[in-house]
Amino acid sequence: MDLAAGRGRHAVPLARAGRRVIAIDLVAVALADARAAAPMHAIAADAAHLPLRLQSIDAIVCVNFLDRDAFAHLPSLLRPGGTVIVETFTVAQRTLGRGPTSDAHLLRRDELPALLAPLAILEHREGLVRDDAGERYVAQAMAMKEKIARR
Repeated sequence: MDLAAGRGRHAVPLARAGRRVIAIDLVAVALADARAAAPMHAIAADAAHLPLRLQSIDAIVCVNFLDRDAFAHLPSLLRPGGTVIVETFTVAQRTLGRGPTSDAHLLRRDELPALLAPLAILEHREGLVRDDAGERYVAQAMAMKEKIARR
């Protein structure tokens, strides 16, 4: 699942690679562009009210989006062993003079692991990133839902 997929910057390559993808975004027009670029399920929905079954998702990708209430529901959507990969802006982004400025859209230092609880954090880092997408201050995390031990 690509949460806040927009036009499919992440969903499209995943779908083209043969993955089953659910792209979710509030903007239906953007999702139509993603679906035109690659075969996928596209759902126009509010991230805080996702129309998905519990434990129905293997992996969630979420980039440049923050909805603290929606993040609280992500663990319940994952199957045991499922993963979440998140990258989004931190308050340090303000120092660059561009991008989001509202506290509602910026993570505080070390906030992301707490938002992903009770998932097990596999990787977490924060700081300045410079790559083909530009320069930005972000928090990045990969977390996994624990597998249920069988008896």
